[in-house]
Amino acid sequence: MMKIIDNSDWDWYEDEGFYSRFYTYDEEDELPCVSQLYSLTGWTGLGWETEDGTYVEGGVPEKLNLADKLGAVVDMSAVWKENMYNINIDSNGGYDAGSTIITGYEKENELPDPPLRPGYDFDSWNTEEDGKGTKYENKDVVSKLVEDDGGNMTIYAQWKKKKKLCLKVSSNSYLKSLINPAAEALAKNWFGKNNNTLVENMMNKSDKDCVQVWSVSREGISRTR
Repeated sequence: MMKIIDNSDWDWYEDEGFYSRFYTYDEEDELPCVSQLYSLTGWTGLGWETEDGTYVEGGVPEKLNLADKLGAVVDMSAVWKENMYNINIDSNGGYDAGSTIITGYEKENELPDPPLRPGYDFDSWNTEEDGKGTKYENKDVVSKLVEDDGGNMTIYAQWKKKKKLCLKVSSNSYLKSLINPAAEALAKNWFGKNNNTLVENMMNKSDKDCVQVWSVSREGISRTR
């Protein structure tokens, strides 16, 4: 709160928490900008308001005829606006083209569902592209990331590379004789470069560790994931 009395320097009353200054009726003068006297993290001071709701903009010369009695005291309070900023969501190599969350400084925002990236599992979100910044988990709620009005913060997806390209057959028991030669040749073409891993061994890999999952039957080979 600022107390404005009827011209001299500002006096700070520490115990009461306000500034005071004399003004003269019908003389052109101006109130200071809010930022000259006070600061509030994540907020911008717009001007001043009297107890009856009269708004006065700081830094604008005018006749401040807020009281017409000698020695009258006018109490004024700072008017604040919450700063707005952008949270830019970067898929960092994923399918999603990215998005932007426009938010207020104190508003809580849930990070979006993770994007998809072939050959990778989503790991986390991070304030740095290389993952060396602040880490956030999927669906974490964030707020107060940027103090300045109109600022920007980018959150990057972080990835873990899948391990292998796996082959699964359509029956519980793998019988090579059930696979026709064309399907077997196609399977070798797909998976033969994978350290010559045997089809039987690749069957035991977990689906979650696979980029793709293929099924081999008498009719041929088809992708199931």
